Amino acid sequence: MYGVRLSFALNNWVKLGSKYPPAHKALVKIRDEKTKGLIAGKKNRDFFHDVVSINRVLGKPRKTEELFVLIDEGQPEAATEYWGIAKDAVIEAKKYELAGKYMKNSLGAYEEVKDRYDENVKLYDHPQIGGAEFKKYTESSFVDECVQLIEVCLAVKKKIEANAIQQKALGVLDDKRLRDAIKVK
Repeated sequence: MYGVRLSFALNNWVKLGSKYPPAHKALVKIRDEKTKGLIAGKKNRDFFHDVVSINRVLGKPRKTEELFVLIDEGQPEAATEYWGIAKDAVIEAKKYELAGKYMKNSLGAYEEVKDRYDENVKLYDHPQIGGAEFKKYTESSFVDECVQLIEVCLAVKKKIEANAIQQKALGVLDDKRLRDAIKVK
């Protein structure tokens, strides 16, 4: 139920909070209390994931990025553990040097993205999971993640890795966003 709690349940909580302000206030309070604990040094991946998910549903990715910066400065071991959860907010904030610090093996990161894609492709024909919408989601997610990897590689001056990721990804899906990810000068 962990994934359901961090997605559907939180989305429903936000909907409730739009009609019943005490629910919104309670959600923000939970987020703030867990954030304080994390800043104070409580190393807890589930707490961090909760905070990131609450920030996501509240439309506050900047708060995730700010929290990750604080944890990186004071608790680098915890930051390493939390990186996979925080990366989207950090990259969205264009904190490329910080992203480059934690994304040391960009080709390895690509292989993880590709492995997830391959696992999802196996589910295309599954009667309860598959279908056109699932295929569209899977392909879009693959492209989004590859473009994100390329973006970070280019920002931290790893053009060879960016090119390699682009070529590998284009070998999987010929998508305009992948072709346009590296601007030719």
